Amino acid sequence: MTNIAIDELKNLVSKAQKETEDRLKQYSKYGPYIHAKSQLDFIKDKIEKSDVVNEEDKKLINIGIMAVKELDASEPEYARLLMKISTRFKEL
Repeated sequence: MTNIAIDELKNLVSKAQKETEDRLKQYSKYGPYIHAKSQLDFIKDKIEKSDVVNEEDKKLINIGIMAVKELDASEPEYARLLMKISTRFKEL
């Protein structure tokens, strides 16, 4: 994976974290937002530490599936952002 791809993923994660925090301010107990925050924090931590992303790390990320099931109908743009992050992370 190139530095450009990692930079793109960092930007996507940053955007999603801001959007997730905004949603959590209104709905602090909503499970999908809590799960998104947790997954985004994990991804950010992995790519910022330049850790090698192994297959076990990739298996832990299910934010894309959650986004399709829980958010696609009500928040399609946010769901697509989370799905894109999941895909990019798994391509590392």
